[in-house]
Amino acid sequence: MHDSLPKTNLVKTIVQMAKILNLDMVGEGAETMEDVEMLSLFGCAVIQGFALSRPLPLADIEDFMRQREGKSSS
Repeated sequence: MHDSLPKTNLVKTIVQMAKILNLDMVGEGAETMEDVEMLSLFGCAVIQGFALSRPLPLADIEDFMRQREGKSSS
């Protein structure tokens, strides 16, 4: 875990700077649910990465979004 401490501090600082500057941001490249949780904890509202979904063909995106909406409203 010590190896990830500098990365964690860097991510936290970047998220804080974006908030202070009123910038929209996307937490990109979240490969594990630990990454997603960390970004959420730091206040990053928009997150993308393999932890949430692999790349999808355009035709499958609408179904994916419907499924995600169903999970969040439960």
